Amino acid sequence: MPGAPGSPPRDAGSPSPADLPRIVPRPRSYDRDAALDRAVEAFWATGYRGTSMRVLLAATRIPPASLYAEFGGKAGLFLAAVERYIEGGRREYERALCAGEAGLAVVRRHLDARAFGGDPRGCLLVNALAERSEVPPDALARADAFFAWVRGQYARHLRAARERGELRAGAEPEAVAFALLALDQGLALAGKLPVERTRLSEAVRALIDAVAA
Repeated sequence: MPGAPGSPPRDAGSPSPADLPRIVPRPRSYDRDAALDRAVEAFWATGYRGTSMRVLLAATRIPPASLYAEFGGKAGLFLAAVERYIEGGRREYERALCAGEAGLAVVRRHLDARAFGGDPRGCLLVNALAERSEVPPDALARADAFFAWVRGQYARHLRAARERGELRAGAEPEAVAFALLALDQGLALAGKLPVERTRLSEAVRALIDAVAA
């Protein structure tokens, strides 16, 4: 069969592309999910700027060539770690906010649990926002999108609360949802400080009580 117009004729003795052996990618020599979980722990402990490639290589146990081939470097690994962290975070929020009937009581229970269950490391995403000038923009975009989703869940519950007369007059669901998200993020930061858990729970109740009818 003649070649494409203008292409040089193929030597009769050379193999066609169909005759060439297919290259099969080598399987990973590491567990990607487990490696990402360890990367999350490393970034969570010392932040984006404070976590070196040497630390990441030791923590993830990924061969250097494989890490660079799959993630491109520290920034790409951080993005993958953020996405892994968001997967777990979204499941937790879905269990708390997306099951059952919507309303103010659901939000109160969720934030009370957040106040008492604080992690001394805070929240990886909130910590990343605090390092905004250092963190890769695509990772920040993932964090911002996740927080927008959380705010939307709060707004959904608040709209249901307004329909049932549970919100005081003048309390706008979208504005209150923004305030609840700020409180949620603040609880993550306050959890890093030696603040009594009862004080954090009081802050939750104070905000909810301020908007409740």
